[in-house]
Amino acid sequence: MIKKTATLRTRASDILQSEGLIRLIQRFIEFYFVQYGNYYLYENRIDELNEADFSPGTPDIAVRIIGNHEEADELASTAGVDIRLRFTNASNCLDSGAIATCILVNGAIAHLGWLALDDTAQKAISNLPQEVRFSDGEAFAGGGLTLPEYRGNGLLSYGSYIRLKLLRERGVKALRYAVSEQNTVAQTALAKFSPRLYARARYIKVLWWQSWKEIPVG
Repeated sequence: MIKKTATLRTRASDILQSEGLIRLIQRFIEFYFVQYGNYYLYENRIDELNEADFSPGTPDIAVRIIGNHEEADELASTAGVDIRLRFTNASNCLDSGAIATCILVNGAIAHLGWLALDDTAQKAISNLPQEVRFSDGEAFAGGGLTLPEYRGNGLLSYGSYIRLKLLRERGVKALRYAVSEQNTVAQTALAKFSPRLYARARYIKVLWWQSWKEIPVG
């Protein structure tokens, strides 16, 4: 409980620093009571990519793939970075089988994103009930975050490349994810991968009730 409280305080500090007090209050309301949003739903085919096309200009970068608590412990021991303390839902995601893709800059955590290869992991990563056909070789990505002090360095694009490369190595055929209509930064970064916009969606959640509607595009 103490660890979770400390993680929430850290995340609140990140939001306050990067988005301001009003957005922090909005995030608090969304987390505990009401969530509403419009989303673009994308699909990426898993093709071979050239890493040089997506490498950021930031020096001293390291990539770590974390798929369980033992690997998280190892990262915490060797690099002094415990993603379970830095990111609110990380422990639950690892418990559910989700895979964390981490980018370290000068040994400090700079970017993290999650991958799901089954329905249980997807639900841990995101409460958006986007359809993903795992049995047909699809995967899901979500929960991506670049920490405020590292934004503007292309880490989202590079992290996305790392995730697609990892999925290709595991034989996954396609990746699905949702991006808020308001998140123009992510839309621009992910456009480099030429994803297919296959639907728009509206999500409403009030306490335990939720509504999700997908509208096909094209």
